[in-house]
Amino acid sequence: MRSTILILILLFSLLFVPAVLAEDVVEWYIKGQNAMTVGDYPTAVTYYNKALDLDKKYASAYAGRAAALNMLGKYTEAIASADSGLAIKSMDPVALNARAFRAFWSDGFMAIAFSAAMIASAWFPRPFRATAFPDNARA
Repeated sequence: MRSTILILILLFSLLFVPAVLAEDVVEWYIKGQNAMTVGDYPTAVTYYNKALDLDKKYASAYAGRAAALNMLGKYTEAIASADSGLAIKSMDPVALNARAFRAFWSDGFMAIAFSAAMIASAWFPRPFRATAFPDNARA
């Protein structure tokens, strides 16, 4: 008797409970992440757009799209996408990085590299050699 009831419940749940959609917002987001990993940035943008078509409040998709747009050199679109993501989730690290990407790589990187070289030359004015036992002295 119990097995019959369990079989009926199982059949009922299979027939009348709606199936989960095969491609939901998270799946599109993961496809976008995978495309980013292999360097296929146009496809990543497409996947992030499909995720956003399903859920306009998915901050991670905005951030991912901003990162992909940065890699394509579409900086103004990337900033707009990052800002949309930050409006939903204000401290999203991917969106914050995507927002700062252009300023760092185009304007700030050379200044930072030059500053680091100047600081290094001030701290280490001549080459030095670190040895465990200076002057061959043994402890």
